Amino acid sequence: MTQRIPARLGGAFALLMLAATTACGTPASPATPPTGSATTPQTPSATPLTPTPATTPSTPTSPTTPAMRMCTDNIRVIPGQTNGAAGHLALVLVFNNVSTTPCRMRGYPGVDLVNGSGTAVAHAKRTLRGMAGGEPAGVVGPAYVVLAPGHSASALVEASDVPQGGVTNCGSFSLIVTAPEQTVAVPAGTATMPRCDLQVHPVVAGTGGGKN
Repeated sequence: MTQRIPARLGGAFALLMLAATTACGTPASPATPPTGSATTPQTPSATPLTPTPATTPSTPTSPTTPAMRMCTDNIRVIPGQTNGAAGHLALVLVFNNVSTTPCRMRGYPGVDLVNGSGTAVAHAKRTLRGMAGGEPAGVVGPAYVVLAPGHSASALVEASDVPQGGVTNCGSFSLIVTAPEQTVAVPAGTATMPRCDLQVHPVVAGTGGGKN
């Protein structure tokens, strides 16, 4: 004999069967990850770091070689003889090292002409060269001259006895000379020179004054 299930129980049974079917046939959804912000890892810089160069050790300073002293003393002035022609006169001044040590000299001696009372009447103009001599052509300035003990340098003085400009009488006057690097003037013996176009050239090696 067939039993009949009440309609109310049958509906409930059908709902249970549907729920079971749905649970078995539908896969579970994956869990949603937490939404908290994650820290993004830093990308390393693409530019390589330049290594700091090693410090170069400083080169030790070599001891300074003492410079040879200038001829500031112990120089004897020796005048030569005045000579010339055609109204142009030249005189060589010699500077002798009377000390026991070498020294060096450079530049022009001071040359003044004085009258009988010692008053200066003319100052020699400083020029590299003149009609009678001086520094060789091409030289642009005075050079150092080294004087060993007992050795000499020399300079050339030039002048004219032909009146020129406002001067009517060139005369003949004694010289007082100041050696290069010194400040004390000394008489140049009995040498005399006229005052017209008076000039002096730099000291050169030897006793010739660079005379032509």
